[in-house]
Amino acid sequence: MLDPEYLAGLPEAILRLWREAELEILKDMARRISEYDFWIPAADYQNERLLTAGRTKEDILAVLSGTTRKSLPELRQMMIEAGSRCLREDAAVYTAAGLTPPAIRDSKQLTAILNEGYKATAQTMKNLTRTTARTAALQFENALDTAWLQVSSGAFDADSAIRQAVKQISEQGIEAVRYPKSGHVDTVETAVRRAVLTGVNQTAARLQEELADELGCDLVEVSAHAGARPEHAAWQGKIYSRSGQSEKYPEFRSATGYGTGAGLCGWNCRHTFGPYIEGSPRVWTEEKLADLNAPKYEYNGERLTEYEARQKEKYFDRQIHRWRREEAAMGAAGLDSSEARAKVREWKAREEDFLEKTKLYSVHSRSTTVSSGIQGYIGAKVNREKQLAKASDVFSVIPPMKGDAIKPQSIYKNLQRSEIGKHTYDFIIQNKIPIEINYTDEAPKNERGYTFGHSIVVYAKNTRTVQLTTETIIHEATHIELGRQSQTQWEEAYCYAQEAKHTKPQLTYSDLRGIITHVKREYPEYPWR
Repeated sequence: MLDPEYLAGLPEAILRLWREAELEILKDMARRISEYDFWIPAADYQNERLLTAGRTKEDILAVLSGTTRKSLPELRQMMIEAGSRCLREDAAVYTAAGLTPPAIRDSKQLTAILNEGYKATAQTMKNLTRTTARTAALQFENALDTAWLQVSSGAFDADSAIRQAVKQISEQGIEAVRYPKSGHVDTVETAVRRAVLTGVNQTAARLQEELADELGCDLVEVSAHAGARPEHAAWQGKIYSRSGQSEKYPEFRSATGYGTGAGLCGWNCRHTFGPYIEGSPRVWTEEKLADLNAPKYEYNGERLTEYEARQKEKYFDRQIHRWRREEAAMGAAGLDSSEARAKVREWKAREEDFLEKTKLYSVHSRSTTVSSGIQGYIGAKVNREKQLAKASDVFSVIPPMKGDAIKPQSIYKNLQRSEIGKHTYDFIIQNKIPIEINYTDEAPKNERGYTFGHSIVVYAKNTRTVQLTTETIIHEATHIELGRQSQTQWEEAYCYAQEAKHTKPQLTYSDLRGIITHVKREYPEYPWR
């Protein structure tokens, strides 16, 4: 059973790519609006507007198509990691009951389900590219029309109309889907998050169903999380019968809506399920369910439940992104962006104050969430010899390789050679961070690895050696330990410095200058901090 908080953080790696694309599109829109001739006659305006809108749509489509291509390797690795993770956790339940579950690599059916899930979600992402290009182009046209009417009617001077138009599209963000009947609009971030979360969760659920069928398991336990929709809260954390033949437990599909968009594992749903063996301990006891909605946090005298605290955190995050969009767009239009820049600092400070006072960041951050109720890795202070034997539980080689493949035990031994290596391993164990040593052919050129949510992927065909693989793990684990949501040159430099300490514990001034120079060359699009 996948932890709901793990699922919540899963889309972040892909969302970062789409946020970058959104900024690029907004900056292009803002530039075009600022350069537009708003004094031309109405007849000429209509012709010029169509030409400008057409070019804008083509450029938007090009940006989004490139982003989709970058996203697909991330999506595939996400599918593999989530699928492997849920099956590993289910396998522990089956093994404890005396059953022998097959590994995903040994089952053609499980592998087929994983590939089908990836292809379906990838197609959704490609479709989203086209709908977003159309919707965003219309959004640009509307902003252009409003500005032209304001100027041509004399209601605003050109500078004021341009500024207002840029602020409007920045505040809205790029729109992906507009629903004609209701008028509801999904931003590109909302649409991408839903596509990734739903696709991954449904694929994992199909894998679990297939495994349950193979092993003849009828009962399942559904996960639970704070702040569930009322209709989902009614069935979360309970036991169900997949066959419907149990006299003790309700029928699975009819009770939870599994298989429908509005039900379990449906649109944007973070609930999952896992096998339950009659008489075994429950993951979700009545006490744990009751505790989900108990006030656990305090902020400026206000007692908050976990759900309320997370909603505040999300609100702060949305405000930061909203003003970052305006800062970028104003700059591209040649307008004063000092207000937006000040707002970014203000909301970041408010978010940091909130996280510090509630301790939500250090305890419940999505980057360091510890799966509640699910048995995971053993503590970091256990005997090192036992850790060596269990290294394959921490470092997964995908697909399984023979011969000269980088072995989990070799990575463990290499990490023990330095203080930063030992610290990294302890951090990985304590926070249950899955590490995937990936040998697929989809590794981007010159990219050693990356983090997404609570996981690390290392491209073994690019790292090649145990030493470089270990340094990459230190680098990526440092990103998770920092827990930052934005990409900065400072963070990259810090992570490179930490990996360098694995071979040279005391870095010189020259070493640090070299790292900073490398980062500035490799990540020119990132701000320093």
